[in-house]
Amino acid sequence: MMHKDKEEFLRVLKSTAAQTPFEIDLLEKDYYLSLLLSGIHSLSDIG
Repeated sequence: MMHKDKEEFLRVLKSTAAQTPFEIDLLEKDYYLSLLLSGIHSLSDIG
């Protein structure tokens, strides 16, 4: 998981923020929400 290497994760967030209109905080939140939703989906009978 990308977030386990804090320095690399921050580097990726900064790089993405520089190339998009999104702030680092929003990108980080979306990353963690995506992980959470993926985990919930894997526990469901859907899909």
